[in-house]
Amino acid sequence: MAFESRFVCKIDGCSNPPHRYPSGAKAAYCKEHIRFRKGKFRGEIHMTGPMSVVLSLLQAALSDDKPFIELPPDTDKRTIKALINRDWIVQSGGLDGKRYKITGRGQKAFAACEGDFNRRDGMCPRCGEHPRNVRGSGKRDAYCKACLSAVAAQKQVKYGRRVNPERGCSRCGNKPLLRYSTGMYSTYCVDCEQKRQRIKAEKRRLKELEIAHTGEGVPLCSHCHEKPVKVFANSISYYCADCIPIMTRRWKLRRVLRKIYV
Repeated sequence: MAFESRFVCKIDGCSNPPHRYPSGAKAAYCKEHIRFRKGKFRGEIHMTGPMSVVLSLLQAALSDDKPFIELPPDTDKRTIKALINRDWIVQSGGLDGKRYKITGRGQKAFAACEGDFNRRDGMCPRCGEHPRNVRGSGKRDAYCKACLSAVAAQKQVKYGRRVNPERGCSRCGNKPLLRYSTGMYSTYCVDCEQKRQRIKAEKRRLKELEIAHTGEGVPLCSHCHEKPVKVFANSISYYCADCIPIMTRRWKLRRVLRKIYV
C-alpha cells in the first residue's frame, strides 16, 4: 500500500491520481481531496479540511430542501463539536437520530473559505479586485496595497508589541523613542533608527551586488519597473541606465527649489 500511495490519492478508497501543482510538484491527495492537505485562513476564520467537507455536505443538503441530514459515520466527533461550538452547524432535537444543519454563520464561513486560495492570474487573493502590489525591486507581494495595509493592521492589533514611550533608546539610552506615523513607537531614537536602517540598506545592496555579479539576477528599476538596474564594479544603482539621467535632473531641481523656498 505504501508503494501504491505514490500513484493514487492518500484518502482510503480513492483511486484518483495525485494532484499536480503548476510547478510540477505532486501532492499526496487528488484534486477533489486536496483540501485535506491543510486548513484555510480567511482573516479571523480558520477552517480545517474535515470541517470544509462537513459544511459542503450540509450546504448541498440545504440547496436540496433537506436542511437536516445525517453525517457519514466516519466523521470525527471532534470536528462536529468544533463546528457546533462555532455556531456553524446545529443538531436537531428529534428522535430520528443525530441530524445536522448548516447555520447562516456557517454558510458565510464556507463561502469565505470555498475554492482555491492561491491565484495565478496576478490578482489579489484577498479581495479579488485589485492586482497584487509590485515593489520597486520588482518583487510581487501576496496582496494588493489596500489588503497589505489591512493585514498589517490586523497583525498589529493581534501581535503588536507594546513599548513604553517614556523609556530611553535601546541603543544610546538617552534620547526619546521615535514615533511612527501610525502612532506606534520604535525601540530606538531617530538617530539610532536611521543608523540601523542605513546599515540594513548597505547589507542589502551588497547582497544584491553579489547576486548581480554572479549572473543569478538583477533587480528591476525602481522608477520604470521594467528594465534591470545599472550594475557598476563596486556598487549597484536603484535605477536603470535610462532612468538615471531623469532622476539626476529631479534631484538637482529639488535642491534648487529647496534653496529658494527655505
